[in-house]
Amino acid sequence: MINRKIKAVLKIKLKPILCVGETQKDRKTNRTQIVIKSQIRKALQKIPKKEIKNLILAYEPVWAIGTGRACGISEAKSVNSFIKKIVKNTPILYGGSVNSKNARGYLKEANFQGLLVGGASLNVKEFITIIKKVNGS
Repeated sequence: MINRKIKAVLKIKLKPILCVGETQKDRKTNRTQIVIKSQIRKALQKIPKKEIKNLILAYEPVWAIGTGRACGISEAKSVNSFIKKIVKNTPILYGGSVNSKNARGYLKEANFQGLLVGGASLNVKEFITIIKKVNGS
């Protein structure tokens, strides 16, 4: 279904965001890379490489979304590097309990090209703080 949706979005010249991520069980059993590789391959099946550059990929560990338990910067950096080996020349974002304390680290240390801010974006003060910290203010 995700593959069909991506194809439909690309067909009408919009930029889809493909979110991938592992569950807590996958993480504990060291299956993060296996799960993410499978998710990417299935989602991008039969999509020409020239079209893949028109999408954005986001790493969102399922276990971190809305839990307040964010992925460690070094672990996120490792996953980011892994994804870059599979999908080249595609921006990769991080999402999953992003807040003003960790946002800058995901960009500066883990080398993500952007963030998907969920719950923290609903709190105006927190969201503004995230923006300021990311910009070095």
